[in-house]
Amino acid sequence: MNKTMNHPFEIRGFNMCESLLRHTPEQLARFLDRMAELNFNSIIVQYDYGFRHYQELIREKCQKYNIDVTLMVFGPRTFFSLSNCPAEYFALDDDGKPYCAEPECETWPCFCSNESMEYFKRGAEIFLKERVPSWIKRVHMRSGDGCMTCRCEKCRELMPSIGWHPYIKAFAKVLKQVRPDLESESDIYIGRYDTSVAPEEYADVDCVMYDTFGHHPRIAIGDNPHPKSNWIPVNVRDVDEFNCNSLYHFDRLSKWAARLPGKIYIHDNTMMQGLIGNFHRNTAAMMKDLRLYRKLGLRGVLFEAYEPGYKYFEQHFETLARAMEDADFAEKYQPDESEIPFHDLELNFSHTDGGTSPELLKLLPEKEREYIETCDKGMIEPTPESFRALIDYLLAHQDDVDICYIGCLAAKRDIRISRNLDFSRTSPETQKMLSFRKLWDYMEQLPDHSKARTQVIGLIKDLRDNVRAK
Repeated sequence: MNKTMNHPFEIRGFNMCESLLRHTPEQLARFLDRMAELNFNSIIVQYDYGFRHYQELIREKCQKYNIDVTLMVFGPRTFFSLSNCPAEYFALDDDGKPYCAEPECETWPCFCSNESMEYFKRGAEIFLKERVPSWIKRVHMRSGDGCMTCRCEKCRELMPSIGWHPYIKAFAKVLKQVRPDLESESDIYIGRYDTSVAPEEYADVDCVMYDTFGHHPRIAIGDNPHPKSNWIPVNVRDVDEFNCNSLYHFDRLSKWAARLPGKIYIHDNTMMQGLIGNFHRNTAAMMKDLRLYRKLGLRGVLFEAYEPGYKYFEQHFETLARAMEDADFAEKYQPDESEIPFHDLELNFSHTDGGTSPELLKLLPEKEREYIETCDKGMIEPTPESFRALIDYLLAHQDDVDICYIGCLAAKRDIRISRNLDFSRTSPETQKMLSFRKLWDYMEQLPDHSKARTQVIGLIKDLRDNVRAK
């Protein structure tokens, strides 16, 4: 191996995504302690979802362990809120109506509205002056998932990357004016993987995250096509030459690494909230990804992770952490016998694959097998009995699984997909929680963040107690 490649990645750590309020203080403290044990040096926490409640704990632990904190902010959500932007300047749907009545996680601007840009910049200035603590050194400004970009007559003709990038530039400019002590960061994400934006347009952005969203956990980036990797990130118009996600990301990541040398790092959806703590035994695939990232000269990787559910990934992260510092270890890694059966992509694993294949289920440790079986039965064509059993399991194992996310997801998944269950007898507050597009938007708007997790658990119990068959 080229010795210049055998050095620790500069950026090694976790992105907690929208999970902060789903942690108890003890869970969050334990999670940050884990970072020290792994010798991780970087973390992303989200301003919009729980940072204000937990910022002192995060500051104390991260300063103790010399962990760099990047504060991520959903720009449209927070900046439009701070500037009191009217909804008429939000992204519009095909009928010309705003997707969102109030700023939320998935709020986007109307790209072609001068008023939208002015409200955005005004809110960014307020945020940077008044809401970012002095101990924060970097701010990552991002948007929602890319599924609700503006469809007005002008915007629908634009690539999302072209429409959104002026907002990235505007944020970086405001940051340099009002908080020159901060570094700015943005991302390449759903709908914006294309190379329409010229590299020089990123001159004022200090760091760029490439999010490998949607690639199947057990398929390394660049591996040969497989039906499980057919899904391409939504709202993308430049994919005609690809028939699988792994090849699409290989092409786009290679191009962006060459266009922005020294700026790109990876966000990997390792514990992706939709996996609900199901570890896919994909260490070998991720080792191959790490080798690719070194070859491309990327700065490092942040893995999506949180404490509830971490126990199933603990050994996985220990192995990845070692490989992040020792390229030779990554080169020589060989999967053990417990991992190899999961390489067979014809076998399904967890509700995300359509239910776990018996061949894999029997290989799991007893407690994990019980969890996976309970999840599959409570998620796929659920009955009131299997739904209640799932909630009871979550309640009994709150330190091991993400009860808030999984409990709410199970109900919303049935409402959207299976449609077997009737939740009409639940309380108005439970109905309100289910009406939110994202659970974290519901939790953030609660007046007392110290009780948000407890309140959601109470509503999940209400779902359990009042579910009926349709």
